[in-house]
Amino acid sequence: MALSKQPLKPYGDQLVQLVQQHLPQDQPLVVYLEAGHFDPRFTDPEDLEFARESLQGAIDLGNNLVVEHRDRVRLVFGILVDNLGLNCGDQGCSIKPGAGTFNAEKDPLPAELEALLVASPLVKRNRVMLHDERNAKNRAIEKLRRKLKSNVANLVRVPSADGNKSEVFFRKDTPDEVLLANIAGDSWSAQCPLIMGQHYVDVFDALDHRYRGSNREVYPKMVIDFSEQMDRQKVTRGSQVGLGLFLPPTSLPHHIVNVCFWDPQGDRYDLDHFSANLKADE
Repeated sequence: MALSKQPLKPYGDQLVQLVQQHLPQDQPLVVYLEAGHFDPRFTDPEDLEFARESLQGAIDLGNNLVVEHRDRVRLVFGILVDNLGLNCGDQGCSIKPGAGTFNAEKDPLPAELEALLVASPLVKRNRVMLHDERNAKNRAIEKLRRKLKSNVANLVRVPSADGNKSEVFFRKDTPDEVLLANIAGDSWSAQCPLIMGQHYVDVFDALDHRYRGSNREVYPKMVIDFSEQMDRQKVTRGSQVGLGLFLPPTSLPHHIVNVCFWDPQGDRYDLDHFSANLKADE
C-alpha cells in the first residue's frame, strides 16, 4: 500500500523540521519514535487517552518522514511501560505499590494500542520495541555502582550528617545537579532521571543491534519520546544523564527529543532537544 502524507499537529510539523535539520548527507538517520506510554494498572479507555493520542501522532509522524525522506530514514516504533508507577517531583521520586506486574516480553498491550499498531500499514508489529521501567531500574543501579567505583568525575556522593545515608548526584553541563540515587547501608533507591537515562541508552543499544552500516559502524540516531507534562523533569533530566553519563564515547550523532503534552491531544506541548554534547535547543 502506497503511503500518503497525513495532517500533523504543530508538534508533528516541528519534529519533521527537526529531523530534516539533522539528516546526514552520506548515511541514514535512525529515528526511534516512543509513544503510547501507559501504566498497566490503569487500562480503561479514559486512562489511555494520552497513550492513544501520542501513539497515533507518532505513527502519523513516522508516515510523513518515510513519505518525504524514504531511505534516508530508518524508522523504529517503541513503547515504554510504566511498571514501576513512579511519582516524580522536585524533592525526589517514589515508587507506587502494585505497579510491577507487567512483563513487556510476555504480557499483551492494551487492546486499543494494539489496534492502532495493527491498523497502520507502516508498522510491522513484530518489530515494535517494548521496554519497561523495572528492568531499566535494575540495570541503572548496577551501572551506577560500577561508575562510582571507577571515580567518574561527573558523579558526586554526598553523605548525610550522621554518615548513615548518602545521595549520588550527576553534575555536568546541567543547570542544576541531578539526584540519581539515595543510599542507606546496602539499599540503593534509584531516582527517575537515573532510570530514564538507562532506558535511553538501552534504546540506543537496541538500535545499534538492529541497524548497522556497511562497515559495521552504527548509524546516527534520534530518539523522539512522547510524555505527559508532569513527567517533563523526569525525562529531560534522564536525557542529560543518558547522554552525559551512560552513553559510551562515540563519534556519531546521538539525539534525544522529549515531547511533553500539556493535554492528552498534544495541542499544547513542550519540546526539548538534547544531543550527545548536552546542548539543548528549547
